[in-house]
Amino acid sequence: MVKYCRKCDTATPDENEFCGKCGGQDFLCPEEQSTKPSRVVYVPSDHGWTKTSAVVVAVMLIVTAGLGLFAVNLVNSAHVSWYVHSTHFAYDVDIVVYINGKQVGTFEDLKPGYYYYPSRYYDYSFPIWDDSAVIEIKAVSYGGGLGSQTDTKTIVVHHNGKYSVDLYV
Repeated sequence: MVKYCRKCDTATPDENEFCGKCGGQDFLCPEEQSTKPSRVVYVPSDHGWTKTSAVVVAVMLIVTAGLGLFAVNLVNSAHVSWYVHSTHFAYDVDIVVYINGKQVGTFEDLKPGYYYYPSRYYDYSFPIWDDSAVIEIKAVSYGGGLGSQTDTKTIVVHHNGKYSVDLYV
């Protein structure tokens, strides 16, 4: 059987003389236990929030989100395009173009003596705190009877600049 402490309302085995939670010695008698109402727990309805703290949190979230969106656009960029000329004389070649090691264009079956010019430019981004950036543009040809050939150009780009490079492979 179980008895309940009058001080903290904790259930304690009958054989214990003291409450296991608060150490009290005053327990409900068996008649009181049968009429004891079920335990009610009080939960404050306002959860400690005030209107001021809610407004402060909302403003902080809006400002943080705004800064995040603003930071996305904190880069400089330059528009880079290229012409890749085939120096092969007998066979078609496949071309891969890289900017700073990142593949940015491909073209298959470029005819001997022809050139490849993409219909759109590559938008190269660099940090806003840099006035300019040095980039390496490289074209690599595969096939064509002469084996793989590479041409590389290094240029300095500035924010909103438009650049065109000729590469021969």
